[in-house]
Amino acid sequence: MPASSRSRRLIALMAAVLVAGAALTGCSSGGAKKAGGTGAAKSTNTVQIKNFKFVPAVIKVKVGTVVTWTNADDVEHSATATDKTFDSNLFGKGKSYSFTFTKAGKFDYFCSAHQYMTGTVMYWWAPSRQRAPPTAWGARCAV
Repeated sequence: MPASSRSRRLIALMAAVLVAGAALTGCSSGGAKKAGGTGAAKSTNTVQIKNFKFVPAVIKVKVGTVVTWTNADDVEHSATATDKTFDSNLFGKGKSYSFTFTKAGKFDYFCSAHQYMTGTVMYWWAPSRQRAPPTAWGARCAV
């Protein structure tokens, strides 16, 4: 077999390995963590209210975790669920409101005094030995 033919085969083989490796790396870094639960939930369970915004605007945590909203603005704000699941009523600077969710779901909320201020709490079910339901964030890769 000529040397140029071997070189082409070697280059083609190396390219195939690189492409396959890149595909597997992409799948394992995002999808697996989110579907398994360890990467999906943020380590924080606190939402700061500052500069007329909820920070972070979206928080993802497991069912049973307490979320606390803390007001850092000089004006009163609230954390009010659009479906009425929770309502902090207005609270002032330096004050906090906490709520524990007991069921999985997506809960949109807003400030009753400033309705353009919105946020979302995403609570999900994830027992330690079972997979999260298919509605969990992120898609799984199938290679």
